[in-house]
Amino acid sequence: MNRFRLLTFSIIMLVMMSGCDKSHPESIPLAFSATPKTSESVMDTKAGWTTIGKDDLTKYSFGIFGGYSATEGGTLTNLFDSDKAVKVFHDGTNWKYNDVKYWRRNSHYRFRAYCPYEAEVLPSTSDADNISIKYRIIDHQYDLLVAFAHRCPATDSEGYETVNMPFQHALSGLRFQVVFDESVSDGQTDRITGFHLKGLRSAGTLLYSYETGKPLNPELSWSAEYFDSTYEYYKWTGSTEFGKDTPANIFPDNNGVVFAIPQTIEEGKTSVHFTTANGAMDHTATLPEITWEPGKIYTYTLKVLKSSVEVNVGIKDWDEVQSSVEVYL
Repeated sequence: MNRFRLLTFSIIMLVMMSGCDKSHPESIPLAFSATPKTSESVMDTKAGWTTIGKDDLTKYSFGIFGGYSATEGGTLTNLFDSDKAVKVFHDGTNWKYNDVKYWRRNSHYRFRAYCPYEAEVLPSTSDADNISIKYRIIDHQYDLLVAFAHRCPATDSEGYETVNMPFQHALSGLRFQVVFDESVSDGQTDRITGFHLKGLRSAGTLLYSYETGKPLNPELSWSAEYFDSTYEYYKWTGSTEFGKDTPANIFPDNNGVVFAIPQTIEEGKTSVHFTTANGAMDHTATLPEITWEPGKIYTYTLKVLKSSVEVNVGIKDWDEVQSSVEVYL
């Protein structure tokens, strides 16, 4: 009998001690990170366009929604005290957020974030499963990033470690270059003096959600709005030299990228217009049919032959912005 009681007492003590070790979730702060791995760094100081890159993400704050459920993919309970996104900011040394939360035992978490924090989020339709953001290229001239992560600390190898948010670019990038056609005489040069684009959907709503029936599979889509055939978008004036062999960016003070709402460009509806110094010539060319996808840069090369222009387009993936630095609370 004494042996039985001793064995029972030992089991009870073992169970009690196992609930008091350092992995007890209620004592572990929930933290996030957001530092890019690599990204093309682009800035046009004239137009105000800036791509968030690896060297400057810490200049921005990002918003995050979070929730937890009892089962994987289950209905979420809001992790934070407000329905609005929590602001995560960098203090010059570390990432932080106010009103720190702690992990819960045996819960499944989902997190959804966007950057910069000042983006025009629609609060009534935004949470850890869905983020809706309005964007207008006339009013908004910032790069837009989104990220998703999920975690079940009890079973995932990361446990209660910092949640890494793998940000990606949500807009399309456009680059316009001018070069003389191969048939033009060697050594001939000219100067671009003005540029604009017509025929564009200049506004849209981003929905960062998930595949139907699969809450752990993020999905990004855009609803493009307000097609305008007459407004002059990306208007620029200046003086940039171009020649035969090396294309010159329309926006010469940077890598030449501006942002656009992802959308389908229909044949004959979108056109570029630019002027050159020699003979004060005006050039117009329509863009080929194509669908601009989020996170891709489309480089349009405008080949000049006297008064005609040939348009070629190349596509480049933006480098993913990957988180790697911990948030210290």
